[in-house]
Amino acid sequence: MAQLEHTDRCVCINCGHIQQHTPIYSKQGQKDIRLNHCEKCNGLIDKLVEYEMTTIVFDLLLLKTKAFIHVLFNYLDRSKIVNYNLLRLSLFSVLVRTYLKFLMITKNEITDLCDGFYVSESNNQLIFLENASLFYLFFFFMALEVILSVIFLLLASFVLTPRGIKQKVHVLIMGTLLSSFTELWRLPLIIWKNEIEPLSPYITFSITIYSFITIMTVCRVVLFEVGDFNKENPSPRLKWIYSFVVTLISFLFKIVLCALVMELLMQERRCISQYHDWSLLMELVKHISFYK
Repeated sequence: MAQLEHTDRCVCINCGHIQQHTPIYSKQGQKDIRLNHCEKCNGLIDKLVEYEMTTIVFDLLLLKTKAFIHVLFNYLDRSKIVNYNLLRLSLFSVLVRTYLKFLMITKNEITDLCDGFYVSESNNQLIFLENASLFYLFFFFMALEVILSVIFLLLASFVLTPRGIKQKVHVLIMGTLLSSFTELWRLPLIIWKNEIEPLSPYITFSITIYSFITIMTVCRVVLFEVGDFNKENPSPRLKWIYSFVVTLISFLFKIVLCALVMELLMQERRCISQYHDWSLLMELVKHISFYK
């Protein structure tokens, strides 16, 4: 059984109705529990509380709306401003994307990393200080991209669906951070980079599409499946259209702004590199490696 982080007002995973007085389950004795029924549809409020977390994770990977409602509204503690588990997940996904971006830009196969320099196929000894600054630059850019994703998604939601959005800002932010698990599909590009290198563009494109659909699912769950919008009983097609428009607008603004920021950062780095003479430091690295 999944251990809930809070006991606040829960949401029915079937109809999206916010329960006013009914908890997800009632305890009967010390060990037995009884799942309660929804106040609106009379179905079980959240049967996923009896499932193992592994099953719920697979449902999230399959983009099932019930799993997203369970995690965002019934499992995570909405009273906390910051959920550290989601922050760790987002940080790990940012590190994965940073490493892949670093390899793509530098086009070097790293074979050794030690004591201030690493050895690569394209160059025997490169200055680690310069490449470390590039790595940190990419990390800053990827973190900025996540922040811009949240900001533009909130702005698009406020513009297109202003009704009831103020009460869902926190949940929408958590949902955006939760959607960062899609970046973990990039791990095979790091583990088997030599074997699947010819397929890397197609894999990257597929992951981008999957990430877009995941955020669109989060928008549908948070904005249109739960709350006032769902009381009007709109068609599922209308919900998907609204979610697609919100996600598409936020993606377009994020891509344009991130491209401008990336270009400015790369120009700044090229300007800085022109004023540095790395020959002396290269000689020092050679002497250190010789004495080793």
